Amino acid sequence: MPASLLRSRLFRLSGSGIGSFDMRDYVRRGRDYLQLVAEKRVTLDVRAFPLDRVEDAWVNTTGPRTVLTAT
Repeated sequence: MPASLLRSRLFRLSGSGIGSFDMRDYVRRGRDYLQLVAEKRVTLDVRAFPLDRVEDAWVNTTGPRTVLTAT
């Protein structure tokens, strides 16, 4: 892609890749985030399915993210 095309547009490009961050920091931040979820200080838009309904979960392609639960 020509650089001139990128320079002439207003856009934001972001991402990460292995090696672009310290894995220990990544694990710590993930643990901290999960703690916030457990404390209900952060909510996640998910649709939960018990594991015995995995077939229903598999075809759920609309709406919030599908997650499987052990219960």
